[in-house]
Amino acid sequence: MSDQLLDDTCLEGGSNVFRYQSDDEWFYLARLSSDAFQYFLQQVGLAKLRNQSISSELAGCISESLKMQDPSAFAISEIFQPLLRCVKARDVFRRYLDLSIRSNPIKNPDIAIDSEYKVELWSLWANFQSQYQYNPIHNHSGFLSFVIWMKIPYSHEEQAKLDFIRNSNASGTAGNFVFMARDFRKECIIMNPSMEGCFSIFPSSYRHQVFPFYGTESIRLSIAGNFGLKEDLVEDNA
Repeated sequence: MSDQLLDDTCLEGGSNVFRYQSDDEWFYLARLSSDAFQYFLQQVGLAKLRNQSISSELAGCISESLKMQDPSAFAISEIFQPLLRCVKARDVFRRYLDLSIRSNPIKNPDIAIDSEYKVELWSLWANFQSQYQYNPIHNHSGFLSFVIWMKIPYSHEEQAKLDFIRNSNASGTAGNFVFMARDFRKECIIMNPSMEGCFSIFPSSYRHQVFPFYGTESIRLSIAGNFGLKEDLVEDNA
């Protein structure tokens, strides 16, 4: 089955995108505000100063992954909350939440499904990727996961023209971020500098990968994180 390709043109004019494969395979794509982008960039700088590597805990075959902090809780306000404001996403999110806690009764059923107090940030880190490096197909722990593209030093269009890529039937993946569904359908988010400041949030179990890029010494910088359900959301059946 052919790849489905998305690029930054779908986000023009403040638009966002919601793509659905199944109740636990979907993603929301949008752009951060300039203030939020600068905030996360500042947090990357602080992470570099702390230099707390978590590469050994992650799947990526990349130069470095550094633990980050989020003192102003922008991950909730700028990543999670926009998902809930997306009309197309609301019903799917409700079903996904129900699916995630089906084995445990909700302690307080009167709490709105879309309450920000349902989730908390479990982990946050910055990824520093050089040419030739990649992130193999994987998923995450938690309830919801996200990625923010901070620096993309190449364009997919240039990568796809390279001699060893252009004649491949997988040239649509060159340098891109790709979701892989259980039925092997792929959704490719096309990477180029105009994607800087965009983010995607998706179920943590939704498999995805990052393909390598070539021809530049510049670093590809992204931020990733995981949200988990708060412990007091479900009854303790132990």
